[in-house]
Formats: sequence, C-alpha cells, structure tokens
Amino acid sequence: DQKEWERSQKIALWQEGKANPFVLDCSLAARIYCNEVSPECMAVDTEDHLFDLVKIYPNPASDIIYLEGIDVGKISIADAQGKIVNHKVDNGKVDISQLLDGIYFMVIDFQGKRYTQTFVKY
Repeated sequence: DQKEWERSQKIALWQEGKANPFVLDCSLAARIYCNEVSPECMAVDTEDHLFDLVKIYPNPASDIIYLEGIDVGKISIADAQGKIVNHKVDNGKVDISQLLDGIYFMVIDFQGKRYTQTFVKY
C-alpha cells in the first residue's frame, strides 16, 4: 500500500539508495521462491477447502506442531529455498525441534491433491 511504499523509499536512503524490492514488486517473492523451484512451491487450488477441516497449531512453534481434523497421508516440510528437511510425524504431532529457526512450508498430500501451509520455527 502507499504507506509501505513511502516507508521503503525512506529506508532506501540508508541502503545505498535501494528500496525494498519486495515492496516495489509484490509478485517478487512468488517469482523468486515459487517459479518451478520445487514441487513444494506449487500453487494451492483455492477451490479446495482442506484447511477449513484441518488445524495446524501453534504457529509460530519451537518444538511440536499439531495437526487435527483429518488423517493426513504424506507430510513433507520444505525450507524457504524449497529443500525438503528432516522431521518426525507421530499421531498428529510434527516434531520440528531439529529445524533451524525460519519460515517453512508444510506440504500435505491428501486425496490426490497437494496442500501447502506456511509456518514459522523459532
């Protein structure tokens, strides 16, 4: 929005005249991180309502993320670069304690479709 644009321009004065590119072009993140980087970055079909049925909490989390609402098939977790990272899943508990702090994508394969949920590990 306009306020964020103005803030980015002011900050640019202290960044060698470079404004925040993510503010200047709101599609930049999607083009950088999700332009055929990996299957985990596939767009979610907005017609599907899996996340109306499933709860993923807490977010952000430090050790365990809980899944409630469905019996999911395959779960994978990708980091911000699209790399699949190791994790453990047991009875609706996803152990993320060994992950580094950052933003991750939980990818759930369910009934032949792929759903992605973002979460923060701290």
